[in-house]
Amino acid sequence: MSDLNVDQRLKKLNIIREKVASMDIDTKANESMSSAQAGYGDEFVPSDLASQVMGLVRDSSTILSKLPAPIAMPTNPYTLPVEGADMSWYHTAENTDVAGTPATTSKAATDDIVLTAKKQSASVYASGELDDDSIVNIKAYLAAKFAASYGENIDDIILNGDTETGATGNVNLDDAAPTAGTNWLALDGLRKSALVTNTATANINVGTLDIADIRSMRATMGIKGAQPEKLLMIMDYATYYKILGLGQVETVEKFGLNATIVNGVLLAVDGIEVMVSSQMSKTEADGKVSTTGGNNTLGQIILVYREDVITGFRRDLSIFTEYLPVTDQYRWTAHVRFALAIKAADSVAVGRNITV
Repeated sequence: MSDLNVDQRLKKLNIIREKVASMDIDTKANESMSSAQAGYGDEFVPSDLASQVMGLVRDSSTILSKLPAPIAMPTNPYTLPVEGADMSWYHTAENTDVAGTPATTSKAATDDIVLTAKKQSASVYASGELDDDSIVNIKAYLAAKFAASYGENIDDIILNGDTETGATGNVNLDDAAPTAGTNWLALDGLRKSALVTNTATANINVGTLDIADIRSMRATMGIKGAQPEKLLMIMDYATYYKILGLGQVETVEKFGLNATIVNGVLLAVDGIEVMVSSQMSKTEADGKVSTTGGNNTLGQIILVYREDVITGFRRDLSIFTEYLPVTDQYRWTAHVRFALAIKAADSVAVGRNITV
């Protein structure tokens, strides 16, 4: 082969190399690290974190766990059929002739509740250095933190939800406008139902607490109040410590081996399960919370007929993970769409202005 032919071949080869270098070459499917590849990115994406969190929440004592199971909402809003009023019965005369006397007719009513889901979100950043240097498992740590805060957030909405955004009137902030985006602005909850919506029938001014006050609360609920096994009593810590000392539950001769002087705890009063919630704070005399902490000196009890509190999820808890290479950070973001509805005016009662 002549030198000329060799030179020509080399020139052609160099041209081909230059063209190849300038082209975008498709890589193999597994050549790039991604969240779908075990050993090359998948470990950074805790796809099961949401299920871990929900398991921890279900194991904890939350208000949601004491209520009927939430409904999986196929649409938003979702109209749920519920029982309405009964048909009417009449005293009728005995028939004495062939034609007879027709009975008076009536109808069995139907009713419904509309569940409207509202979105709640949380987002957490962690630096790459923290992931490098931490001596604890960040995924396990975040699962525990998400579970605790998620359970408290849902309880907060169930108890304290109030959509009032004005400068006065919100049960959580009676003398100032709430900050936009505050979690309890999403829906109306149990305290709002008793303190505002149905205040004429469901609101008991207690003062010095006695068992008689609890029974007065039950009386506002009619026949529902006569079914203690279907009721739940929720209170703040100060009120709980006050009720521990009531003579009717404190001593062995009156309360047997369940007396608070024996166990230091109170599981039930009048056959009604007792639950203490960190989401309930002390309040002013009207049962609402003031922005001035010194005004919140009184206790509160919520009595709820469990079956009348309807909850639902349009989207159950979802947690997403992403790595941000520009800042060398990991970001965990959680979303949930939760709905709450209270069936009737006699579903919830409140005892307020309790001296503690």
